[in-house]
Amino acid sequence: AKGNWDMYCVFMELATKYARYEGRIGQIVQNKILAAEYAEKTRKELSKYQINNIRDYSDVDLFEGDTYTVVLVLENTSPGNKTLIEQMESENEVVTKSKFEVNSEIFASLESSWSVISHPAFSLLEKLPRGDLSSIEVTGGATVSEAYEFKEVIQDLSYAEQLSDSDYKLVNTGTIGRWYSQWGLED
Repeated sequence: AKGNWDMYCVFMELATKYARYEGRIGQIVQNKILAAEYAEKTRKELSKYQINNIRDYSDVDLFEGDTYTVVLVLENTSPGNKTLIEQMESENEVVTKSKFEVNSEIFASLESSWSVISHPAFSLLEKLPRGDLSSIEVTGGATVSEAYEFKEVIQDLSYAEQLSDSDYKLVNTGTIGRWYSQWGLED
């Protein structure tokens, strides 16, 4: 560990170092491991192993205080199989809000943040051509009042007009069709 870090980063790194080949590692850690800058080295190290399961208990009050946890289960082998991603909604029963699989090789492309993986839409990335996913940025949604603040700076372009390199495409949930954005299209 180097710089600012949490103790679980050290435990995860040591667990992978000392696990026998094909041995399994399971740890309950803070969900910060998925996105915190100080855990980037740990994520890079973990991406070298088969990540079998990530159970996200962030919406479940497992511990007192504001502790949001995930359970990571790894195998001391190279990535190559599917990783099961589960968002849990109960601590007493295995009740999931969402459950899907992704190819475990994807984690090496997402060193800067794994937080996106807990969203079911992430599995759609599996359908995209392989490439460098490190430049993908996922931001949260805006409230209705925040969306109205954008109104002053949004320019509606027709599909015939081209976006410049400095432009961003804005999509809201009311304009998403099954396979394409309907933003700017007339009924």
